Amino acid sequence: MLRRLSVENYALIDKLEMELDPHLNIITGETGAGKSILLGALGLLVGGKAEGGVIGDPSRSCIVEGEFDLAGLGLEAWFEEADLDHAPRTVIRRTIAPSGKSRAFINDLPVQLAQLRELGARLIDIHSQHRNLILSSEEFRTSALDTVAGNETLRTEYAAAYAALGRLQRELEALRDEVAMVLQKNVLFAGTIAENLRWGNPYATDEELRHACELAQADGFIQEFPDKYDTYIEQGGTNVSGGQRQRLCIARALLKKPKILILDDSTSAVDTKTDKLIREAFHHEIPNTTKIIIAQRVASVEESDKIVVMHEGRILDQGTNAELLERCEEYRSIYESQTQQHSQQDLGKESQDLHEEEAEASGFTTDYNEDTRTSDIIARQKEREREQQEHMAHDIEAIKGGEQR
Repeated sequence: MLRRLSVENYALIDKLEMELDPHLNIITGETGAGKSILLGALGLLVGGKAEGGVIGDPSRSCIVEGEFDLAGLGLEAWFEEADLDHAPRTVIRRTIAPSGKSRAFINDLPVQLAQLRELGARLIDIHSQHRNLILSSEEFRTSALDTVAGNETLRTEYAAAYAALGRLQRELEALRDEVAMVLQKNVLFAGTIAENLRWGNPYATDEELRHACELAQADGFIQEFPDKYDTYIEQGGTNVSGGQRQRLCIARALLKKPKILILDDSTSAVDTKTDKLIREAFHHEIPNTTKIIIAQRVASVEESDKIVVMHEGRILDQGTNAELLERCEEYRSIYESQTQQHSQQDLGKESQDLHEEEAEASGFTTDYNEDTRTSDIIARQKEREREQQEHMAHDIEAIKGGEQR
């Protein structure tokens, strides 16, 4: 409660001393000029902006001082937190020098304007004639209802919780920005290759685009297109192969420069050689990026620091490739099955090379397709079985001859 107001050298007021009654005080006059000046002086006490033009005599300082009765207002905690002395009768003083420099004091101790505003908001509520417009504001009406209902504590707790929520949401958004994910069936949009890649980083340079594509083993096939990075991609990437789509999506994720890169079976459509080249590029170029790889190929994860084997939604085991081969039957079975399959594919490749060499030597050319490769594998296996049977028959005959002798 304001009990005394002293104004000196403020606008038209040379010197004014007012003692206020603890009840209703009314100040009136023929015009509003005097009342507006008093309200302006009160505004300085609550941390209002100080302007040099408010000084009446430019050779003297302007001083506004107010004495407040703080009994029953419960401001002891605020004073303690602000490291100020609490007194039942507290004096707030504001001075403005002729140079325009402003200073504020609470009980003769200098304070920052921010502190003055905090305390002033608890002591004085100034409503000018134009402030009536805020009566239509929903925020003002709800604030007034909370004040009347005594909800200050609840409002403070809610404000703190709401601020914490906003902070956590910003932290979550920042964390999400540090993660990039490439799915098995990621989406390409209608537009050029460069435009698709810049969805990962709108500000990426042409050099950064190419570097990301080199890591993802995409630059090679892009360079074969007549328009290269300006090649138009149909909606969904229907005019490129599945493996090319996956490599473009990996390059797009790399442009984000994430701290965590999640690859969810995102190389399933590329051959094992390309898959290996991608992993080697990651190892050398982005060693500090955490990479989480979800894959069905053992070869895609066997060099990982930790491999987690899952079956029907539960973890069977986890460890390095060597540890899992030693103790996890499920992992060992998958590893051996895929290793054998890759060996057969290598055998088929040898048959393909031999077939092509013979065709080239005889002057013929041929299209070597998957059916031909499979037939060669079967023929090679049958030939080995026939040779094994002949060796066994020869050994049996030798044993029989020895028994007869």
